[in-house]
Amino acid sequence: MLKDGAAGMWVWARFVPYSLSFLLAVAQLVSSCSGALMEWLKSTEVLWMGDEISANNMPSEGIPEELSSEVEMGSRRPCPKPMLSIAQQIDHMKSKGITFTLCSEGEAASYLADRTYFFKLYAYRSLFERRVGGGRDGQYVGLDFGHLKLLSSLDRSLRYALLPMALDVEHFSRVKLINEVVERDDEDGYSVISDYFSSLNHADRRRRMGEINGFLKDVYSGDLAQKYTLPDAMPLWVYLEMASFGTFVDLWLFCANRWGVRSMVDGHYQLRQTKLIRNACAHSSNVINGFAREIGSVSANVEVMRAVARTGISHRVRTAKMANPRLQQIVTLLYLHVKIVPEGSAMERARGDVSQLSLQMKDALKALSGNDAIRSSFGFLMALFDKWF
Repeated sequence: MLKDGAAGMWVWARFVPYSLSFLLAVAQLVSSCSGALMEWLKSTEVLWMGDEISANNMPSEGIPEELSSEVEMGSRRPCPKPMLSIAQQIDHMKSKGITFTLCSEGEAASYLADRTYFFKLYAYRSLFERRVGGGRDGQYVGLDFGHLKLLSSLDRSLRYALLPMALDVEHFSRVKLINEVVERDDEDGYSVISDYFSSLNHADRRRRMGEINGFLKDVYSGDLAQKYTLPDAMPLWVYLEMASFGTFVDLWLFCANRWGVRSMVDGHYQLRQTKLIRNACAHSSNVINGFAREIGSVSANVEVMRAVARTGISHRVRTAKMANPRLQQIVTLLYLHVKIVPEGSAMERARGDVSQLSLQMKDALKALSGNDAIRSSFGFLMALFDKWF
């Protein structure tokens, strides 16, 4: 036991570390502290009693002018792009060369107020070229507000067609994995999950456990999470009821390596691409606005590229379009859907969706025939729709 004096010193050292040296040490660890603040702390006797340093509790005398202004305004930084009213949004578009011939300014204002928002709609401008030099330098060429509306509507139709297809691929891939386990004499449905969790590092294992524990009070899968426990007492078919698509894709790769099935390794890369476009569609992210970009960081899967080549699309076109990450993801999804989804209601729905989408793309091409990025990208997808569906 510590004597009273020693105990008192320990308590003081443990709970009152508010000396100037301690404050300086903390300040050095905080990257947001400016050089002006450091110099001021070194030259000023500050007694910090544990409250946050702010304009209310920081001594005002001796604070450098540049630091004082930061304290008064808090930590807010000036906005690089100010918020605009709808009227200002229209004025801004006009200053960028966007016309309102196909859609009046009044109609555009109503559309921005009720149907979408400026940031999302304005993103489609990236598909149009800009003038270089002269009095109209930087303005968009041949872009009307009506074109933005058209592309926004088409993008929504594209997402609504692709998302159900991605859900089909996810479902039938899970069916395939379960059947692979059932047909193997050396698998019992439990060891594959137990061994999968054993293969994970500590952080990934905690994340996967947390994912399932999050279902304990879920009204849909809570009974499963409560009845079966990880990692040894939950079979594959139960685990897949709660595992996210990303977790499933990771488990798929584990099984591919576990069984030494090369085709499943290829399937893993295709599923990863499908997951990306599925997430974009589910989160209502813009898709079409990225069709003008040609170089992605992920090479197209060889199996998918061969399938595209068999459609008769030229090498030049398929190589250029599959270098675009968004088109690559869409094409991979289309290929997987045709490959693993059996004939039935799901396939019939997909055929109907892509048929309707093709009609919308044809209408868009009539209005935007002079836009190379749109014409070539839509033409590429429409050719695949026709050949695969």
